[in-house]
Amino acid sequence: MVYPISSWTFWYRHPLKFDLKYAWEESLTKIETVSDVTHLWKVLNHIIQPSVKSLNTCLFMFNEKSIPAWEHKSNENAGRWIIILKDNHNLHNTWNNMVLQIVGDKFATVVTDINGIGLHVKPVNSKITVWTSKITLSNYKSILNIGMMSRQAIGPKTKSMYYLMHNQSVI
Repeated sequence: MVYPISSWTFWYRHPLKFDLKYAWEESLTKIETVSDVTHLWKVLNHIIQPSVKSLNTCLFMFNEKSIPAWEHKSNENAGRWIIILKDNHNLHNTWNNMVLQIVGDKFATVVTDINGIGLHVKPVNSKITVWTSKITLSNYKSILNIGMMSRQAIGPKTKSMYYLMHNQSVI
């Protein structure tokens, strides 16, 4: 039996490609696009599970209309919630839980304003990013709710969080 979901694509950025000689989009590797629950579980069970062994790697899951690049048209005049984690303990569980909540029904009321999520594995205080759509007068409350719901989903592992527009970001 197939349980359909919206299409989401998983991306990976290898730590060796953090060198500025690579354009951002060239440093990304598309892993797989999923559109049903069974396929999602297969991908989650077979991709590189985040841990401190994979320092400076990035994993992303983005909807079919977007990619994890600020310059992409879906991310113009948009931003992201940045959630700094207290520690890297059970990083894979935190990531998988966030993926399942975004794809599942926990974020159903705001998912149309979510372009994707990312996990940035650092030696300490890794971070999860929740990329949102362009902020407008009609969706700003939804963007705020995404932040509150993300903090709730991650829970006590949250050290701090803030919202940053892509055009305010510093490389």
